[in-house]
Amino acid sequence: MSQWVQKIKEYFGKIKRDKKESRTLPKAKKSSKPLIFTIWALLIILVLTSPLALIRAQNALNTSQTAQASIEDVQGSLDEETEDEAYLYQSEDVVSGAKPHGLT
Repeated sequence: MSQWVQKIKEYFGKIKRDKKESRTLPKAKKSSKPLIFTIWALLIILVLTSPLALIRAQNALNTSQTAQASIEDVQGSLDEETEDEAYLYQSEDVVSGAKPHGLT
């Protein structure tokens, strides 16, 4: 029996794994926390300012449209006045036979 035991020990001794070396991972630098905090702060600021920028852009658009409408009104009234003046100049020229102002 002792021969059997020795053969079994030899056989299982070959199969047995060697113990691995215990390795420890290197510790990460602790300076990454400020960087992460900064990135999150920038993201929060971006998220908060985006709607404000949209509101300001909409305000500017409304102001621009109002200004454009008032400009068109003023131009329309000026065009009516110049048409009236042109008609008056034509009627005076026809009557007097003179040339309009500025033309020689």
